[in-house]
Amino acid sequence: MVHDLDALLDDWSLTRPRFVRSAEAGTNNQSFLVDTPTGHFFLRLYQNTADPIRLHYEFAVLEQLAQARLPFAVPAPIPTRTGEAFVIWSQSKPDRLAALFPLIPGRPPRLGDPSEAFLSGVALGQLDKALAKVSLPTELVPLGSYGELLTGPQSHKLIGDAIGQLSLETRQRRALERIFTRLRETVPGLYANLPRQTIHGDVARSNLLVEAGRVTGVLDFEFAGWDLRALDLACGLRSFGSELWDADEVWPVLRALIGGYLQEIALTPAEIQAVPTLLRLSHAAIVLHRFERFQKGLADEAAVRARAQAMLDRDIWLQGHGGELVAILANTSTDSCHTQKIPLEDGPCTAFGVTSSSTPSRQMHHRS
Repeated sequence: MVHDLDALLDDWSLTRPRFVRSAEAGTNNQSFLVDTPTGHFFLRLYQNTADPIRLHYEFAVLEQLAQARLPFAVPAPIPTRTGEAFVIWSQSKPDRLAALFPLIPGRPPRLGDPSEAFLSGVALGQLDKALAKVSLPTELVPLGSYGELLTGPQSHKLIGDAIGQLSLETRQRRALERIFTRLRETVPGLYANLPRQTIHGDVARSNLLVEAGRVTGVLDFEFAGWDLRALDLACGLRSFGSELWDADEVWPVLRALIGGYLQEIALTPAEIQAVPTLLRLSHAAIVLHRFERFQKGLADEAAVRARAQAMLDRDIWLQGHGGELVAILANTSTDSCHTQKIPLEDGPCTAFGVTSSSTPSRQMHHRS
């Protein structure tokens, strides 16, 4: 494989010797670090798509972000010897799309670190402000929205196949059916009423880099597209709460991420009310995405089942704490944007059976 990659790298003007090694960078694509005497680079082999239009869209977004003067880096595709932004690698069967980028320094934010969660929230807010200004030609078609994955023409069959074909217990199947049904009922109303813009679409700790007390980069814009603005925050909450949801330590992290984001973005009251539902939606989209990869032989069933169990766990957590999460969002929004407090009225939260007080519990928020 390394010999083949060295031949692939000849499509770019990279000096020798080249040292290529696998990178720990997510599970959607194959990624490699490339070291040369004149610089360090990141090579991506796309597994999720072989459609050049998808990459043209992604790279057009990145090109506009590069002009936005963000305080952190975003990936910048290096042109090939012939001036192309990517290569169709015919030596791979089937053909693969490949792109090369300068390596951005940094490491993912630490799990459970509120200070780095705050920095990440600020960066995410800054990114979403810049993405709101992105304007692309109509011939560049983005990936379908999260909502379309659950309510589009093929969604009912996809959901049924996922629930039916995975090795799940009866109680798990019934719980998943309930959540998917409620989402399919609720999501269209969100798309009819909440603000939409170009979003990152895959906010995760692994897609942010920090170094020396600042965010140095935001990565992986493969899923960028036109969608609900607040989904980026919901995806961030899902990832930064990972492995912490059942511990009191999750609350300082969630508060920090929210505080940083709302320092840059003023969410509407309706968006704030919708965040618990958007958290569920982000989990549902991951389950369906992983199941599609499983159908293509790109993921094993255990990985899909793990995502399904995480979706069930988060639903249970949100039933008990979704109202507290909304209260934090509402009160933080008041502090950051000097807006009125947002009442916990009927909305997406209560549609899923969330009950809450207006103030999160002291025990959960102040454990050291």
